[in-house]
Amino acid sequence: MTDEHRISRRRSLKGIAATGALVGGVGFGANTVSAGEKKDGHETGDEDGITKVEFNECYSTTVYFDEEFVTPAADGYVEVPITAKDGSLTISLAGTTDNAILLPTEGGNTYLAIPTLRLDEDYLELVVQNDDDSTRSIKIPVEGKTEDAITVPYKLKDGSYYKIPLEGGGYMKLPAVGKKAKSIKIPVDDGMATFPVHDDEGGFVPAQLVRRTDDYLKRIRVRTYNATRGRIETVQKTVTADDLRVYQKPDGSTAYAWTFNVFQFYDSPLGDGDKILSVTANGKTFDNPNDCGSKPSKGHDYDKDGKVDLGKVSLIPVCVDAETDMARFRVENGNEKPITVVYGVDDTSITGQVTVKPKSTTYFEVPAPDGEALVGIFYDGEQIDAARSATETACIPRDRLGFDARCYDPDAKKARFYVRSGAHAEKTFVYRVAETGETGTVTIPDDLTNAEVFWVTAPDGEATVTLYYEGHPVATATVDPKEHC
Repeated sequence: MTDEHRISRRRSLKGIAATGALVGGVGFGANTVSAGEKKDGHETGDEDGITKVEFNECYSTTVYFDEEFVTPAADGYVEVPITAKDGSLTISLAGTTDNAILLPTEGGNTYLAIPTLRLDEDYLELVVQNDDDSTRSIKIPVEGKTEDAITVPYKLKDGSYYKIPLEGGGYMKLPAVGKKAKSIKIPVDDGMATFPVHDDEGGFVPAQLVRRTDDYLKRIRVRTYNATRGRIETVQKTVTADDLRVYQKPDGSTAYAWTFNVFQFYDSPLGDGDKILSVTANGKTFDNPNDCGSKPSKGHDYDKDGKVDLGKVSLIPVCVDAETDMARFRVENGNEKPITVVYGVDDTSITGQVTVKPKSTTYFEVPAPDGEALVGIFYDGEQIDAARSATETACIPRDRLGFDARCYDPDAKKARFYVRSGAHAEKTFVYRVAETGETGTVTIPDDLTNAEVFWVTAPDGEATVTLYYEGHPVATATVDPKEHC
């Protein structure tokens, strides 16, 4: 296979299987600057997986990850567990997404992601890439399905491959290693596998080798200025593949990015004074090159050599997001010197470290089914404090949010949208228009209306707008071009 074909095949799959849209680069202003940017325009970043850290004024930062770091481009073989018996082939599943099934690979931290249109008790409908790079779908009859596996009919051909029959005739080809094999060895070329389709149209089912979503990519620390408390604080985040937003670049390649909006993290309206000062990823710090100031922490000169008073260290629950099974906490340090504590989640093996500057706080998050977790913090083996997650407080305002499209103005070629909240608090959301890629912000005021109207460009009368909070989609609406303003 030539490199040209390899690139074409990978890009085609990414076009099929891209799972989201970047939410960053929103319209805060013109001062979008990349940390490490050279005078000749070339950008530098962390060579270990990060290509660029971008700051949008003082309010937002986006960390861009290298595609090969996020999506392993291995060559050779991967093994997927199976059971073949009496004409039925049971294939292990690691999970499913909205547009793919995930096959686990033995002995690795990767999955094979196969683009999927449908999986139910009757059929598995897969995406096929034709030889001319167009796509279609095929249906495979399903004999059984559980959360951990799927069973389909098969015929073993010469002991070298499985013929998986298709609805309407033909078959898809899977490699085989004998009648009593407990796994199938799938060839991988530059992080891609293909399963040939033998029917009247031909083509193949593509599969991309992807990193396990719970396998962390980078540990990131964001230094912020909290305007309400008037001090510098730290947000500690373990970024996984699930946290990334994926979008297609104009050249057909795929971008992977993690975005942090400080005003949303602190539940403040845009322009309230909260700022991002720097981003540190695995020990390398990127300072915000914009003029955001360097506010000193409250207090006086700190005693780095003094003793730590554990009575001045506490664990405070902040909020939860039950939809993503996350709980957020912060460690307060009232001492005149920094402190590093160990945290642990009760009834799990989850542990980690949190470092807190003097007279400051550090935020961190832990996995929490339905948002529920009991966390303890320890220093030199001694438990300092413990707290249950704040299940009554939502990190992401998904509930009590109304969003709809009102009308289309054919003369101005713009669409009007209406958003309202029952939270009775001023909040700023990021929006993105699917058809044009337009992004911006809308702030819901804390007044009697708790609502706001905004317009977006809709050149063809079509506009599907999604609202985001902390990078998570919270509401979507589509305008009716026949409903004129």
